[in-house]
Amino acid sequence: MSEDSTNTPATGQQAPTGDEPTSPPAGTEADHTEGGYDAQAATEKIRKLNSEARNLRAKVKELEPKAAELDKLNEAQKSEVDKLTETNSELSTRAQTAERDLLRYRAAVKAGVAVEDIETFASRLRGETADELEADAEDLKKLFGSASNAKPERRPDRSQGATGAAVTPAEEFAAFMRGIT
Repeated sequence: MSEDSTNTPATGQQAPTGDEPTSPPAGTEADHTEGGYDAQAATEKIRKLNSEARNLRAKVKELEPKAAELDKLNEAQKSEVDKLTETNSELSTRAQTAERDLLRYRAAVKAGVAVEDIETFASRLRGETADELEADAEDLKKLFGSASNAKPERRPDRSQGATGAAVTPAEEFAAFMRGIT
């Protein structure tokens, strides 16, 4: 048997569906009187039901604008929640990017890259974890060498621009002092 069947399991009779009139229990106002119907009780019952329906219709008219206002507020809250969710998502993405960049910069510093080359070096690193990035930094450093190896320090050539024999700093200082006095 299906769940929506109107037969009762015990008797097999049709159960009331709510559309058919049911007989009121004994002792109520709608009892039949000796000769038939009690018209006055039926009329009073109808008036009472009509009055109740009229009151309910008035309540519905009163509550409809409030329900519409509540729907608008709910919609506004939904859009506010959507905005906050979007902002949260954007900030989360930015935080992940900043964390990834920080890991790359740290790996470049640990590899001993020159300060002026850290940003370029870090942008070439691949990996997701700090260990992966550090290993990649070491591999790149071995492959291309560090920036300090690639750019040896230059010393000025003191013999350039000098006339005659090379002059020591002490001789230059003595000549300078002679010129002042």
